[in-house]
Amino acid sequence: IDRNDSKIQSLRLEELTHVPGLSADVTDTSTLLAAGLQKPECQGVIAMTGADHINMTIAITSKLLVPELPVICRAESHDSQANIASFGTDYIVNPYDSFAKRFAMMFQSPSMYLVYEWMTSIHEAPLSEFAVPPRGTWILCGYGRFGRAVQKSLSFKGIQTVIIEADTAGTGAPEGTIEGRGTEAITLHEAGIEQAVGIIAGTDDDANNLSIIMTATELNENLFTVARQNLSTNDTLFAAAGINITMQPGRIAGQRVVDLITTPLLAGFLRMARNQTEDWANILVSRVVGVLTDKPPESWVMTISQHETPAVLELLNRGSTITLANLLTDPRDITVALPCIAFYIKHASHSEELLPEDELELQDGDQLLFCGQADAETHMRWSACNLHALSYINSGYDLPSGALWRWLDKRRHRPVTEASASPDDPSN
Repeated sequence: IDRNDSKIQSLRLEELTHVPGLSADVTDTSTLLAAGLQKPECQGVIAMTGADHINMTIAITSKLLVPELPVICRAESHDSQANIASFGTDYIVNPYDSFAKRFAMMFQSPSMYLVYEWMTSIHEAPLSEFAVPPRGTWILCGYGRFGRAVQKSLSFKGIQTVIIEADTAGTGAPEGTIEGRGTEAITLHEAGIEQAVGIIAGTDDDANNLSIIMTATELNENLFTVARQNLSTNDTLFAAAGINITMQPGRIAGQRVVDLITTPLLAGFLRMARNQTEDWANILVSRVVGVLTDKPPESWVMTISQHETPAVLELLNRGSTITLANLLTDPRDITVALPCIAFYIKHASHSEELLPEDELELQDGDQLLFCGQADAETHMRWSACNLHALSYINSGYDLPSGALWRWLDKRRHRPVTEASASPDDPSN
């Protein structure tokens, strides 16, 4: 739904799955109802407009009319976040906070940042070059929602910032802030550009941000550069500027939503991973590198259930023990492991575990998060659904197919005493 009809019309030109579109005012309850809010086919609501109050209206309407429906809502201010959370919105996405925390992580735990980057990369995007930002004094231009979030996260990591802001009173900039836009050399000199190790252009104007970066690098060519890009139409310009890190709020929010929908266990893994040491992250990175190509690993979730893994359930019901190693085995050659890693498991009992061991015995209801090459998921799902393949992986024994062959096989494997009993024995 979008009130801009040209955006709805552009859906028809996308080379993607057909997406129904409705050009209307999304704050009107009748619009959400016309879109199918109360239909049984509706699986959730995503409020991703550029205005917090509109997203809040969508979330409130959805929760009032269909309380059990999951709602994902974008919010760019902390006041809006608190308000939206107060009536039970399931997920709130703040792109500025997300970027700020991840950027600060690059200083403290580069390996953990790399894991985050891999797990949340856009599908089939090439791996981006990674450089650790230097410690020292950073210049931050713009103290709005983005700048405030970045400054707070960096201060937690012990990184000093010098702030430049044009509207110091309106933004509530802290004492010591230099008044200006950062596009002028005189302002950058006042901020100490010659001694700075990095600069962050974080205003809400793309032209100003590009100007800040160009002016700053003329004064100090060794700067590590970070810029906020507000409009996707400026991709070519920001790419040409040679910026080390470009922050795009819309893409960060969009990818976060995709992750929540397609890889629901990812949030649990990242939450637990944040509390691990850098050594732990280094070991994880080395394991992931072992299954990488030139693209980031794909991530997928598998639930042990009759619907998703019928072969696993069948063997469990027969009393067999199925381990994680069975799922990680290549069904084409059981001496070879699939190029993937189990990152996280949420047991049917709701307990959680990072990097479960291969010997872990699987149970009905377990949910697992994997990452690896895309074809690994294909082969894993095939063996989890194919009783003969999984039986062979599990025991090395190829289970016969067809009722007659299973009956003959059963007779062939009967105990000797039973097989040699007299045909006249009534117990036969």
